[in-house]
Amino acid sequence: MNNYLTFTSPTNFRSRFNPVVGLNSEFLVEFNRDFLHPLFQKMCTELNINPIKFDYMPIEDLITEKEFEKINMELAKPYFYQKIFPSIKKNQSGKIENRIQYTFTYDIELAPITKGTTKYGVINLGNKPIFYYCYVDLQEAIRFIKSLD
Repeated sequence: MNNYLTFTSPTNFRSRFNPVVGLNSEFLVEFNRDFLHPLFQKMCTELNINPIKFDYMPIEDLITEKEFEKINMELAKPYFYQKIFPSIKKNQSGKIENRIQYTFTYDIELAPITKGTTKYGVINLGNKPIFYYCYVDLQEAIRFIKSLD
């Protein structure tokens, strides 16, 4: 299981448009283990994807479509290669292999797809998914956090 939230103040984020939730450090373990991780597991189950095939990208590294309104693709390339495509490699037979990245988002616009009770978004390279956004309802997260005390 990942430590999805690893910081206690919202100073690490890059996007001006991506809200980052900071929590008291005593709640981080439970929030990651008992709230975020089950959301990820549910997404994998509903999409019939093996969770072992995923690598987690920290929430604070997420950028939104708003960044692309102000920058050109030359500036976006380093972000994609460092954050979205870091595990794309050729194996010994020359076939491209990739571990799928995922993160959580509070932005419903990044998660326009619903399957079962899961809301998610996806970035494809060709016809293969390379990145998933798993939607987190902020009010549900707040309710969960309040239940921890």
